[in-house]
Amino acid sequence: MKRALVFVSILAVVVACLALMSTSVTAKQRQQSRIMTKAMVVRERGTEDTHIKTPAGPNKVNARTPAPAGKGGPRRRGGTGRIHVDNHTPWYIEIFVDGNYTGTVGPWGDLYRYADPASYEMYGKANFDDGSERTWGPRTIEVPEGRTMTWELDE
Repeated sequence: MKRALVFVSILAVVVACLALMSTSVTAKQRQQSRIMTKAMVVRERGTEDTHIKTPAGPNKVNARTPAPAGKGGPRRRGGTGRIHVDNHTPWYIEIFVDGNYTGTVGPWGDLYRYADPASYEMYGKANFDDGSERTWGPRTIEVPEGRTMTWELDE
């Protein structure tokens, strides 16, 4: 009877150790699937912005942007990645990828976008009611296959 109790105790310790190791591996794998870069604000006022090709505005009636593979579009050989914009400021910031408006990230918010593995030029712009603006970037990022590239925006 004592041997069975000792065996059950040892088995419980082994199972607990294996569970801890599997959660630490999973957390490590999650951490390795993300890459992060930071950007600090640049203050500007009233200058022409050469980093914006397509500004925010209404949709064009006949424009059709193809869906990425992660949203049901054609699958590429390999996989897609994602761009994550992480706003650490109290402002609304317009985000441009390769000069094209991608979306607005709210104060302390996040914006995600599927992207093929490639290099992208990231740019952010916050407009203020006194006519001033603050910008982040331009910053070139690499989006690896199957991974998330995080661009953190700070004050």
